[in-house]
Amino acid sequence: MFKLLPSAIERNIATLFHIALTFIAAWVLVKGVKYIMISISLHALANIHANLMLQVTKDPWIIEGFIGLLLVPLSVILILIVHKAILEKSKGLETVFCL
Repeated sequence: MFKLLPSAIERNIATLFHIALTFIAAWVLVKGVKYIMISISLHALANIHANLMLQVTKDPWIIEGFIGLLLVPLSVILILIVHKAILEKSKGLETVFCL
């Protein structure tokens, strides 16, 4: 049972990170397509980080711990920043459409 637990934790971390990347994709719709590289680069860096951790240790608890320490705070910060930016942009659009 405990052999599957690191995988479950990893899936939850990955889900949160992909939600953050989805927020960036929504931000791209507001700001312009040139910012899509932010999302792609962050995803690539997360994959590189996981692969490097696998080269250091084979213990799934240590790997998932380091991935969680990197991606969970990053994801929360990205969601908060991008959500605020999207809300600010949409407030400007509401005043334009109300006229």
